[in-house]
Amino acid sequence: MRPWLFLLLWPSFVWADDILVCNPAHPLVPQAVVQYERQADSSPYRANPNALIWEAPHEAMTPARLSEVTQLRASLDGLLVGGVLSRYWKCQPPIVVEMTSTEKTVLDAPAVAEQARQQAFTDEIATSDICDVNLDQINGRVNAWVNARQADLDGTITAAQFKTVMRDQVIPQMGAFMQKISRCLRATRR
Repeated sequence: MRPWLFLLLWPSFVWADDILVCNPAHPLVPQAVVQYERQADSSPYRANPNALIWEAPHEAMTPARLSEVTQLRASLDGLLVGGVLSRYWKCQPPIVVEMTSTEKTVLDAPAVAEQARQQAFTDEIATSDICDVNLDQINGRVNAWVNARQADLDGTITAAQFKTVMRDQVIPQMGAFMQKISRCLRATRR
């Protein structure tokens, strides 16, 4: 009895429509497929004027519509069998085609840029000598630096020597330390 149940339910899976929504004004690749629903029985995208809809051929179809669905099915099957990700599809009604390598690169550029940005944060944390230290270590480093600069300043006799120590040692080192802290904070907060 189970085979009969399968045969009763089988047509509902086989005859469901495939729906592709194309975006003619896509900011990176015009006519990019922005939504693909395989075997969709009902979909809000069905009413979208930019949708390509494959439906099973039937006797009520005009010859032109039959030709369109046949071409669409062939192009879809070619992309699916070829393993092309749907994010790399674009519409050329009545069919869907694979994007060119240039279009794929343009489409992937924002993700690649974000990946590089995240890697820069990871690299900053990995190479910084202050991102992974504890508070006692930071206090020790700051106290050692302050004591060394105090000794430098105590050794000055004239205003010109004081200015030289400030200009050549204290201010650049403070600036470098503030940059390290800022970079570490930003990298860990992402």
